[in-house]
Amino acid sequence: SVGRDSWENSRYTLNRGDGKLEQEILGTFSQFPLRLAWAITIHKSQGLTFDKVMIDAGSAFSSGQVYVALSRCTSLEGIVLLSKIPATAIQSNDHVIKGQQALTHRGSLSERFSGARLAFTQQILEQIFSFPDIQLPFNRLLHEMKTNDGKLNREGIEGIRNLHQQFMDDKIIGEKFIGHIYTFMKEEAVIEKNQSLQQRISDAANHFDKRLTVLSDQLKKHALLTEHRDVANEIDEVLKELSISIFTAHYFIQYCKQPFQLQSFLKHKLAFILPRISISCYASGKKQTFNDVSNPELFESLKSWRDRVVEDTGLPIYMIANIETLKQLCVHLPTEKEHLALINGFGKAKIQKYGDDLLDIIRDYCEQHGLEFNLPEGIKSKSRQVKTNIGNADRVDTKKLSFELYKAGKSIAVIAEERKLAPQTIEGHLAHFVENGAISIDDLVVEQKQVLIKEAIIAAPDSNLTELKAVLPEISFGEIRLMMAALKTPS
Repeated sequence: SVGRDSWENSRYTLNRGDGKLEQEILGTFSQFPLRLAWAITIHKSQGLTFDKVMIDAGSAFSSGQVYVALSRCTSLEGIVLLSKIPATAIQSNDHVIKGQQALTHRGSLSERFSGARLAFTQQILEQIFSFPDIQLPFNRLLHEMKTNDGKLNREGIEGIRNLHQQFMDDKIIGEKFIGHIYTFMKEEAVIEKNQSLQQRISDAANHFDKRLTVLSDQLKKHALLTEHRDVANEIDEVLKELSISIFTAHYFIQYCKQPFQLQSFLKHKLAFILPRISISCYASGKKQTFNDVSNPELFESLKSWRDRVVEDTGLPIYMIANIETLKQLCVHLPTEKEHLALINGFGKAKIQKYGDDLLDIIRDYCEQHGLEFNLPEGIKSKSRQVKTNIGNADRVDTKKLSFELYKAGKSIAVIAEERKLAPQTIEGHLAHFVENGAISIDDLVVEQKQVLIKEAIIAAPDSNLTELKAVLPEISFGEIRLMMAALKTPS
C-alpha cells in the first residue's frame, strides 16, 4: 500500500553570531505521492501523441496494433513497456501485402511516374481543347433566356442562340482533335519530344485563336436587351461569367501556338490575371435597332432623352418610358399634353414631370420635317371629350429658360446637356429670340452659311425646313431654322 508522505516548507537564515545557517519551518503538508495518469486502449489512442507512455501490447491481437501503440510516443526514451512483445503479436494485413504486390507489378517508380505524367498532360490538353468552362455558362444563359423569354427582345435571343451554335460547332472540332492527341501520344508519351503532336497543337491553336476572338467580339456586341432591371441583373452575371470563360480559354489557346512544354505551361497558368469585364443587357444607354419604328430619327432622340433620365435618376426604364411607349410617340406625334395623356404609359404625374421635355422634342422634330400630330380618329374624338387637369397654366417657359442659360454664356451643347434635351430643341428655342431680335444671328451662324441659306430661301421661298435641308446638305437643320427666324426679324 502507499502511505502519505510529508513535506516541509522551510526558510534558511544566517546566524551572524556563530556563522551557521538556521532552518525555520514555515509550514508542512502531506499527501499520497502519486501523479495522475490515464489508461486508454490502443484502438482509442489512434491519432493521439504523448511525451510519455506505458504500453502493454504483449497480447496484441490485430494487424497494425503494435505499430499504433509504439508510434504514439514522441521519443524512444518516453516509452515504458509493461509486457514483452512476442513475435506473434506483430501481425501484417493480407490486403496491404496484396496491394503492395500489385503496385510492384505495375513497374518501377520511374515507369509509374512516366505514366502519371502522360495522363496529366492528356488531361491538360483535353481541358484546353474541349472548352468545358465555356459550355457551362452558355447553358446557364440559355436557361435564363428561356425563363425570361417574354422580357427579352427577339433579336437578342436569336443572336445568342446563333452564337451558341457557333460555339458548339467549334467544340465538336475540339473534341475530335482530342482523339488525335491520344493517338499521337501513343507514339511518344513525352510531349516535348513529340514533334508531330507539337505541330498539330500549334495548328489547332491558330484555328481556335481566330474562332475565340470572333466569339468574344460578338458577345461584346450582343443585342440581348431587357427593360427589367431585375432580369438584367441575373443575365448580366451570366454574361460576365461567360465572357471571363472565353477570355480564359483564349489565354490558354494562345500559349499553345508556341512549342508546348508542360513546366512552361504551368508557369503560364500561374501568371493568369482575371480580367475586369463590363457587359450588360439592360436597355438603358444601349444602341438598339428596330425595323418597325416610325420616324427613327425621332425615336433615337426620345430614347437618348429617356436613357439620360434613367441614368441621372436611377429609376427603372418603365417608370420613364419603355420601348413600346416611345414607338407610340413616334407614330402619333402628340404635340399637346391632352394628346400625350392618351398614349399608353402616361399618367398625370408622368406628364407633369416629363411632358414639357418630351413635347419639345416631338414639336421640334415635326417642325423640321413638316409633320403634324397623327392620332387615330378614334383617339382624336376621344381627346375632345377628355377632361383633364393637365394644363399649361403652370408650364415653365422652356424657351425663356434656354435663352437665360445662353445669355449666361453657355453653349447650345452645354444647355442641351443640362436640360436633357436635344441640341436641335435648344436651337429651336433660341430661334424664337433671334426672330424678335434678342439674339443676333451672327452669334449663332457664320456669315458664309448665312449667305447660302438666304440664297436657297430666295430661290424657293415656299420651301419648308426639310426641303431646304435637301439643297443644303452641309448645313444643319438648326442653322437653317435660325436663319429662317432671322429673316423674319422686323427691320
